[in-house]
Amino acid sequence: MVRKFRRNQRQLLGGRLRLYTHRALKQLLELHGFGVIASKGIAYSNLPSVFKYLDRLASKIPSLAQIIMILAWK
Repeated sequence: MVRKFRRNQRQLLGGRLRLYTHRALKQLLELHGFGVIASKGIAYSNLPSVFKYLDRLASKIPSLAQIIMILAWK
């Protein structure tokens, strides 16, 4: 089961930022031999309160979420 992803908001994000749609990310994983077990939308917590509610609603559907987490196996 995929659990809620948390990180310290004071830490800067490292690495590279790559933008994928939910469908494109699943297809990319499957193209490289991974099997998708589960996917989940993650709510972005650093938003004004007006948008937090809308973001939490959108995160219920992974294709609408700002952040997507996919659990896959190879």
